[in-house]
Amino acid sequence: MSFASKIHDVAVMEFREKYVGKINAELNKYLTRFDLTADLAPDFFYDEREEWIGYALATPAEDEKSFREFVESFNPKFYYHDFIVSLFHEIGHHETLHTIDEVTRNEYDCFRWSMTTMEYFTHPVELEATLWAIEYIETHIDEVNELWLAVQPLIVEFFDALNESEVALWA
Repeated sequence: MSFASKIHDVAVMEFREKYVGKINAELNKYLTRFDLTADLAPDFFYDEREEWIGYALATPAEDEKSFREFVESFNPKFYYHDFIVSLFHEIGHHETLHTIDEVTRNEYDCFRWSMTTMEYFTHPVELEATLWAIEYIETHIDEVNELWLAVQPLIVEFFDALNESEVALWA
């Protein structure tokens, strides 16, 4: 590994520690009530074995739009930031997977990558997590608002720092 590569790796590690570390700290403080942890990942997901949530700070606009439309189909007046809805959807997996029978879960595991968007959204594994998220957000709005008000400025700080960085952090 070259000296320049080592410097780059250190810069990435320091950036991640400083900015992602703040986001993780806020999320993890909140997620203790669910016995979960979270860390930045390429996309949102729930790891059942490790009981942690991967969260993304950027997702494809079309995916966000499709998911938002699906969520709003249950309540057209429901609106919350896509990050929060996605995070609570993943918490919803943690809270609902035990209610899904083994056959349905195996089917999901085998075919989820070949499903259409609507098949994926409406599959019981995904649908239960989404419905849980909507209900939780609606019934715990003050708590969710408090989380968002703590995390949102940290996400903005992350992107501001990323835009100002002189190092190509993700190359």
